Amino acid sequence: MDYLLYINPWIKGLNSDEYVSYLNRFLKQRKKRRIAYALCIIGGGLGFHRFYLGRYGTGLMMLFLTIFTCGIAALAALFDLQNIERYIREHDNEISLKIIKDIKRKEVL
Repeated sequence: MDYLLYINPWIKGLNSDEYVSYLNRFLKQRKKRRIAYALCIIGGGLGFHRFYLGRYGTGLMMLFLTIFTCGIAALAALFDLQNIERYIREHDNEISLKIIKDIKRKEVL
């Protein structure tokens, strides 16, 4: 699976129970590429895909700029179509690290 490519360095120190816990949490929280692409195509100019990926500030900026410029700012959605993979990878890396830290913190307690 493709998500193992970027979580591999962080999971090496986990035992089997921690790994199962990690994997269950990660699979529930990660973002789906198809949904992100669909949101970008359908509502890209309004920043729907950015809200889905947790980028609320830039999502609001795209929403307001599209409304106030009569859609000219929607051209940014074309740029996002090329970068959506990177946005998803960054989001999934962040949640992966957060889950690992949470598991390690529970281990210390």
